[in-house]
Amino acid sequence: MSSVSIRRALAGFAALAVAAVSAAALTTPAAAAPVLARADASLTMVVPDTSVPLGGTSVLLMPSWYADQDVVLQQPRLTYTLSGLDGVSVSNSDGDCQNASPTQLLCSSDSEFFIGPDGTTGSFTAALTAGESAVAGTAGAITVTFEADGIEPITQQAAVRVVEGVDLAAGPDVTLHKRPGASFDLPLVVRNAGPTVADGTAVIFNHDYAFKGTTQFSNCRYRDGEVTSCVFDQSLQPGGTLRGAMPYKLRADTYAPGVSVNQLQWLTPAELDDFEDLLQKNGQTLGAPGSGGVLRLQGTTAAAERQADTDPGNNWSTVEVRATGTNGADLVAIGDRLTGAVGDEVTAEVGVRNAGPATIDFNRSGESISHVAVTLPAGTMLLAAPEACSNDQGSRYLCSGSAFLPVGGTETYEFKLRITRVVPHAKGAVVVNGPCDCSQFTKDTNKTNNKTAIVLNPTGTGSGGGAGGGLPVTGPPAGAAGGAGLILLIGGAGMLTARRRRIRFVA
Repeated sequence: MSSVSIRRALAGFAALAVAAVSAAALTTPAAAAPVLARADASLTMVVPDTSVPLGGTSVLLMPSWYADQDVVLQQPRLTYTLSGLDGVSVSNSDGDCQNASPTQLLCSSDSEFFIGPDGTTGSFTAALTAGESAVAGTAGAITVTFEADGIEPITQQAAVRVVEGVDLAAGPDVTLHKRPGASFDLPLVVRNAGPTVADGTAVIFNHDYAFKGTTQFSNCRYRDGEVTSCVFDQSLQPGGTLRGAMPYKLRADTYAPGVSVNQLQWLTPAELDDFEDLLQKNGQTLGAPGSGGVLRLQGTTAAAERQADTDPGNNWSTVEVRATGTNGADLVAIGDRLTGAVGDEVTAEVGVRNAGPATIDFNRSGESISHVAVTLPAGTMLLAAPEACSNDQGSRYLCSGSAFLPVGGTETYEFKLRITRVVPHAKGAVVVNGPCDCSQFTKDTNKTNNKTAIVLNPTGTGSGGGAGGGLPVTGPPAGAAGGAGLILLIGGAGMLTARRRRIRFVA
């Protein structure tokens, strides 16, 4: 199932929380870490503030967990306790929880619970519901306590507010056809599908790399120059529709022919506040207000009350831009040249470079663009290999790349070796996207440079690293994806920060 369809299936603010943190749940990782006690790992839990609408609609509450290192916990347990609110209940949502009372929910599982630096969410999900006796404008708190064998309990508290319910509905999906570099207006359309006046609206943009904003507005927020969200203080009458437009252009290095997507989620300003609270608790932000004028929708202004959506399933719309023409990408293998004597430790840095002219963006699917097969030269012993590389056969390793590689960007892997015997001009191999039972970029415009060498103690001249030019080529980091969407602001998507791949010691 593509990440686009997953996001459409996950309704409302809870969907953003799921996608924003990580979809990992109660599963055992492929290479399970040892069970670590509190003294060995620093664990944190994040619980978002939540607005619960009147009208019987339940709102999902999803805590998220982080650790400074990979850790597997046994017998995880979670307790939710509501306080300070009349008519609001907490109930089971995922099958691992039972009510001790309408305001207390007890959750537990016999499965191992994996937590790492990239975060875990989607487990022990609770549902908050405002009943007939609940009163709009009242506020209380929910206290969440997490326990597991071998750790001290972790407790966090978040605000729970009862608010008026409204039903915002997104406009229709739109498909545009544009050449790379072309400008266009992205339609903003929201409808009030309920019986209550909506006192203000907000929208979150979740867009692929190809979308480049061209204008800034003071009622919108921006990260790295790209719009993340906007708030409109105009009221929307029942049955009414507000319309506007966000100016964009398709980046000149957009892959073509291809499809890029910008998903919009409409929500109330109060729900956007809750989302920003979640981001801030995770060390993120919606960004800063724009430096331009006010972006307006057609409508009239009104004083805003706190509200929440009673049917978040209809809040999403998709603008799909089909890039026309031909704008491909050339992946080039990066090799290395090393020298040393018996007993020396050397590091081979090898990988892949995108020679352009198009950026490759697989972030929406999350699949790897490249798989680099690395064969070590004779006369060496492996001391350490990157985490992204697994032993394929003998001295060959297969390294899985990221989902985003800009023009000029490189993705490299460091292999730490010890020289056990000197073999003049010993050659290893670096092969980018060879035959593989895996997902990878298949439309390389020049496959003649997809193979190069690792040369140890070279002899002569002109016989270096082969098609890739031998030495690593510098360029933009493979992880830098500009202002790609809010859904990937938190978690392990790898889009917003470039990290050197960590080293896994094997000897």
